[in-house]
Amino acid sequence: MRRGGYPSGFLQDKKDLTPSRAISSGRVGAGRARQVACVSFALGLAASATLGLSAMLVLAAGGMMGILYSMRLKRSALSWVPYAIAYPTVPLWVWVSLGKFTPGMLVIYPIAIPFTLAVHLANQLRDYDEDASQGMRGLVQYLGKQAAGRLCVGLLLLSPLSLLTTVQGYRDGTVVLLLSILVHWLLIACCLHRYPAQYDMRTWNAIFKRLQLSGPLMLIGWALSVLR
Repeated sequence: MRRGGYPSGFLQDKKDLTPSRAISSGRVGAGRARQVACVSFALGLAASATLGLSAMLVLAAGGMMGILYSMRLKRSALSWVPYAIAYPTVPLWVWVSLGKFTPGMLVIYPIAIPFTLAVHLANQLRDYDEDASQGMRGLVQYLGKQAAGRLCVGLLLLSPLSLLTTVQGYRDGTVVLLLSILVHWLLIACCLHRYPAQYDMRTWNAIFKRLQLSGPLMLIGWALSVLR
């Protein structure tokens, strides 16, 4: 699934004037970045095609969400929508690839919305000031930095509980899910303790990095807990 994000990264970097970005800083040429993005996406689709047409289509859908975010929605109040669709697509792709998909598993999309919204807010809050100076009007700009920060922390702490509402009975996967939620809470608590009452770029950078670990762990735990 990771290769599907490269076209999105290229498009986002091309439009973003932030000096730390590879293209805007001149470290990588736009032409070379475009080639790498296209080749990476094609390789991802080709690899996924070996698992079946359905798996390839699911991967393509996830990748297109990243492109849609970078090209159209990043600078709008709907900037969270691609996250809400793409993030739960990861376990969906796994189920489809393994031939274990059932329609009931689509419940992951509404269940994951609070968490994916939190991930999106953390991501945009990292660059709040730079984005605002460029005239960007994403969701965090509409909410304001303080309101978006409070909402993000609240969702990060409470949203994992929604995953437990669909778990029925005891399974080995339930233990994995519970442990992953505890790890998630611990990581977020450590970030908040390190930067108390300072919801600045350092805080959101630290939180967003931890979410790259805790988010997939919780999705894997949930997937294992609902598989029959």
